[in-house]
Order: sequence, then C-alpha cells, then structure tokens
Amino acid sequence: MRPDEHHSYYLTAGTDTYHVSTRTQFHPRNNDVLVVGFRLGGQRKGCVSITVNALTKTLHINSVDFNEKCVVNGPMTRGVGTVKMVRVALSFMVTKYLKWFSDITLDDASLTECRFGNDVRMISLMYSYIAVNGQTWYEQKFGATLKYHHDLYAARIQKLVDRDFKAGIAFYTLPISLATTDEEEVKTIEDAWERAHTVQQFFRDLQATFKKEYCRITFRWLDLIIDNVVLEGTAGVGARWVVNPATFQRVPFVEEETDVALPDDVAPMVGGSIVARYHGGTDCSVRYGWSWSDPVGEPSLPRRGRPGGRAR
Repeated sequence: MRPDEHHSYYLTAGTDTYHVSTRTQFHPRNNDVLVVGFRLGGQRKGCVSITVNALTKTLHINSVDFNEKCVVNGPMTRGVGTVKMVRVALSFMVTKYLKWFSDITLDDASLTECRFGNDVRMISLMYSYIAVNGQTWYEQKFGATLKYHHDLYAARIQKLVDRDFKAGIAFYTLPISLATTDEEEVKTIEDAWERAHTVQQFFRDLQATFKKEYCRITFRWLDLIIDNVVLEGTAGVGARWVVNPATFQRVPFVEEETDVALPDDVAPMVGGSIVARYHGGTDCSVRYGWSWSDPVGEPSLPRRGRPGGRAR
C-alpha cells in the first residue's frame, strides 16, 4: 500500500506569496491517485480548501475565507485580493492535477459581514451580490453555472432588469414594512421603490442612499425579495455550481517546492531546499514582475465566505 504523499510549496503571483500544502492519498490496490487535499494560506492557515476526488472526477472548493493574513507577505487586499487568491489556487490545481478531474464544483453558501454599531451579522453574499450585480460572486468572477436548473435560474434572474415585472409589484406587497419598524426609513425605501424602473435599480439606489447603513437597512428582507419574488424559490440556487476547468483563465505563478515541513498557522519563507518552476510564461527573469489587476470593484466581499457551508 502506497503511503500518503505530503508536499509544501510557496506560490508567488505578482507581489503576493502564498503557502500551499497538499496531501495525496492512493488507491490501496492499484496505487492510483484517489484523493488530493489542498490548503492555501499565508500567515493565516486554510484560506482556501480544495479536495480532488479522482473517483468522481471532481475538484470541489470546500471553503474560501478572506483574511488580510492569507498571504505570506501581507496584508492581502480585500476584494481583488480574494479573487486573485482563488484564481492562484485553482491555477495551481489545474496545472498539476487536471488529469484527475473534469469539473470544478462548489456549493455557494458564502457569507459577508454586516456591521452596524456593536452588532455584527453574517448575511448571504450570494443574494446581496445578485441584487446589485445580477449575478453571484462566483458567476461574475469565475464564470460559474448551476449544474441543475441553470436555464430556469438565468431566465428568472432577468426579472431584476425587467421594467414590466417591477411595475407589476406594489410596494405594500413586499416584506419591507414588516421587517423595518422605523417609519422614516420605510418612507425613504418606498420612495426609492417608486422612483426605480427595475428591481436592480431599486437596490442600487438604496446602496447609494444609505451607504454604510445599506446592509443594516436591507439584511432582514433582501434575501426574501431575491429568493421568493425574483427567483420564485428556484430550487438549488446555492447548491452545486460548476466551473469548466477547460475555459478557466489561469494566472501565472511561480511554484517553489520546499523540503521543510512548515507549520500550519504560519508560513515563514526561511530555510529548506527550493526548486522553482514558473507557470504561465517563458521568461523566469520576470516571474516576480507580473502584475494583477481586476477592474471590477466589490460592493462587499466575504470575510468568511464558505462555498461548502456556513461560516464557522
């Protein structure tokens, strides 16, 4: 029986360096790859967790967790840093393990932090992102599609920008007044509803009006409007999203494998023998000069977004 293989790497993309650990388990009879476990982090461990199952031919994103210490040489930038971190993780896995999987999958239960006063609530990133962008975070950043019912979901999501659909909904039928007790706030929300031509414009106007107070104002009823009114309870919206590894846009990175067993919680760049490989180009002399850019800003990003479950 072939023993498990453990490897540690530094991955450098542009100015950011991450620590990666992998564990490969083999079939007890034929020694084929059975499962590959992957964790990426920096000064903080486990910011991205991935499992490859060679039997089902899937790569599953278990969790994505934003923290400014997710890079070795932090701090990591909120928003674009999260997108880059996930893309580097997937680029590494597609480069090294593509023969063992044909689908990249995730269950979108990602959460984002809503702060007001001393209160902190974790709210659905999926619904809040749909409300103002017409897509989930994983749709927009990675081209994810629902494995089941995607055509139905895509058709219903268009109601966000459908003027006739919005015109047919009276404000008093929405769950807003039941969830918001401040009469002045309700009046401001109602005025925004009457001004807006579409549901998406309504949420964008509220975001511009309330600014930092937006999530406090909307967190009790936003999910209900998106899920029940717009999507009409489309089954499985949060479950089993798929990214095609063949069309996934890989990013260049430098892989440095080390024979030093690094601790889980901190990944200091010291000691060990290093073997460097460059992925994504031919000129190793510019491997640290590659720059990351993502022109799309984030209204809010997950502090503890868990594609595979609730924040914990």
